[in-house]
Amino acid sequence: MDELNFFHNFLLLYRPLNNVLNKKLEEYNLFTSQWSILFYINKYENITLVEIANHLYVERPTITRAVLKLEELNYIEQIQSNNRREKRIQLTPLGQTVYNDIRKTFDNYQQQVLAGVSDEELKKMIHLMGTIRTNIVEN
Repeated sequence: MDELNFFHNFLLLYRPLNNVLNKKLEEYNLFTSQWSILFYINKYENITLVEIANHLYVERPTITRAVLKLEELNYIEQIQSNNRREKRIQLTPLGQTVYNDIRKTFDNYQQQVLAGVSDEELKKMIHLMGTIRTNIVEN
């Protein structure tokens, strides 16, 4: 029955994957948590810290520290907003280049890791992960 334990199997997958991805991010002085922020900014182009925190389900001070590091690396920049108290951020040209480079590396790695998994299985797995995340966040 232990092999059916979801949490145990998830951790067996998550930890080594996170370690490999962090190794691949070293040359950019990033960790997976910072990559997640770059990924989200790229997807929505310009967003607020609160939007990032809500999406990633991370406390705002944690996001603020990560964003400061990304600004130091010149990967992101603050842009003018209608609300002076609201910080909107976007990728810089360097940040876009770094994002594209990492995305290629991760896409190649993803193909290797998902060898033997059909598109249908992958879609179902992504859907299931979304359902599980919703259940976690709502409880």
